[in-house]
Amino acid sequence: SMLTLQLFPNIRSWAASACTYHCCQVADGSLAGASQGSLRPDAAVNAANALTSWAGLVDSQQCRALLQQAVDLYQLALQQEEDALTLSNLGDTLVAQGEAALAAGDLAAGQDAFELALQRYQASCALSDSSAGDDLPGLLHNWGVGLHTISKQAQNPQLKQSLLQQAAEKLRSSTQFSRGDPAPHNALGDVLMDAAELLVMQQQQQQTTTTAVISSSAAVSKASIAGGMSASVPDTNVSAGVGGSTVLPAAVVAEAASLINQAVNDGYMAALTINRTNADALVGLAEASAAIAKLAKGQGDEHTATTHINTALGHYSKSMDATAGIRAIALACIFP
Repeated sequence: SMLTLQLFPNIRSWAASACTYHCCQVADGSLAGASQGSLRPDAAVNAANALTSWAGLVDSQQCRALLQQAVDLYQLALQQEEDALTLSNLGDTLVAQGEAALAAGDLAAGQDAFELALQRYQASCALSDSSAGDDLPGLLHNWGVGLHTISKQAQNPQLKQSLLQQAAEKLRSSTQFSRGDPAPHNALGDVLMDAAELLVMQQQQQQTTTTAVISSSAAVSKASIAGGMSASVPDTNVSAGVGGSTVLPAAVVAEAASLINQAVNDGYMAALTINRTNADALVGLAEASAAIAKLAKGQGDEHTATTHINTALGHYSKSMDATAGIRAIALACIFP
């Protein structure tokens, strides 16, 4: 957006300044000093937080270097003082590190970072103590979002499905707490939407493979007929749906629709009960309606498809209104 473009240089400057301030203030500007124990845990954590934010604004090589510095600082803080939130933040940074490694083609480093991230999330929640002021629902939310992010990188469908199931479990647990925060509900909605998409994709791939086998058999059968042998030729078009798409089994459609409905009811609608103008929830509802429309169209139900497309457009329109309102408030605060 125009606002993001206007603020980008300042954000980068603020992040850089924060890193410099925290590292220099306590450790004379060097991690060498930090390794000797001269950096307080709180300063190390603050510097690591800033480095992680900064890493998202630079190129790939710089990003990986900044994330590694952040990881080192979190670990330094944890050596001096175990803290649930620090462990969770370390998990978030390790997830980002894993993504950066995969983007750079370093598969082994990416997998290692993801495995360490999951261990840190688990340790964070195990260490959490509400009496000490720890935010268990927030830690569960971070864990669920981390699992969801990792699932996006998984190439194996079974692994992806397992990660999505775990993410949904953590996020549902987070939403059980009354926090007045729509974020865990929106995150749950996103996970369930991805689970529905994965289910449909797996079925389509299975049917595509089956069709290919049938087509190959048909070619052999036709060749046999040409050679004077009698054989039946299967009809390879029985699975063709509207627009050439594959018609899914009713059970798969019902399961996918159930996941989407859960995303709507337990995710986006629940978020809107907390904040009725939440843009993320409105976009989520729009995407859920579009997904239902796609399922309906694939089954030849044009009326239902059209209805849900119109509903999606309505939600998109509301989300744009909400975003415009947020932008106006932000501009008023920045440029009074």
